[in-house]
Amino acid sequence: MVANRKIIEKNKFASCMPMISKNEIVLYKETEKNESQYDFIEWRRDYFRPGEILTAEEEITVFKKFKKASLNSGIIYTFRSHCEGGAFEIKDSVRLKAIEAAASLADYVDVELKSDADFLKSVKEILKNTDCGLILSHHNFIKTPDGKEIKEIFDAMENQNADILKLAVMPSSEADVRQLISATLIKNQSIAKPIIAIAMGTLGVITRIAPDLCGGSLTYVAGSGTTAPGQITLEEMLLYRKFLGLIV
Repeated sequence: MVANRKIIEKNKFASCMPMISKNEIVLYKETEKNESQYDFIEWRRDYFRPGEILTAEEEITVFKKFKKASLNSGIIYTFRSHCEGGAFEIKDSVRLKAIEAAASLADYVDVELKSDADFLKSVKEILKNTDCGLILSHHNFIKTPDGKEIKEIFDAMENQNADILKLAVMPSSEADVRQLISATLIKNQSIAKPIIAIAMGTLGVITRIAPDLCGGSLTYVAGSGTTAPGQITLEEMLLYRKFLGLIV
């Protein structure tokens, strides 16, 4: 179990850098280089040794070294499905075994709301035996759903007992951004759980810079690469937050 796992707090800004390293050498080097400046680090496992299937022992060994290098940063383990932006196509059975091996070392595991029902049930069973939290996520890289659909997505995540509700959408107008923020703020008022709500691309940067004002919490920043349109570096993020008076 994760001792004193790091928590994503409701309405509190936290930064997270996705790690998209393709092998151990780069993974450890890039993690050590960051000197724990991020609140969380997301290991995008789908980018790591793409196409290979690791044994449980290999998974744990790599994760332990990665965790040691990450120092005080919390760790989100994400083996993203190719259906929602994963780096390559792989069977759910392989992802499930990887999650089972890694769950006891992670602070959170991120899986897709639209996962196969049996897969999602199995993930939740695995997490029952750990102190690892569940992030249920949904990504729409094409458009921003209307307010009613956004509510339904958040409600479905809540009904599945997610610890964190995460939604990322693609806006095509300022109205889309307002729609996401409005729906997120409404949901935020009705639940105690934290929300991650992102409008991707240039139009939605405000949801990344000031998530704590938009009903959200965690924000993803660019590291050696980006995993979604609109990500900016932590340095840029903090500069904008200072300019807006959100930090001194």
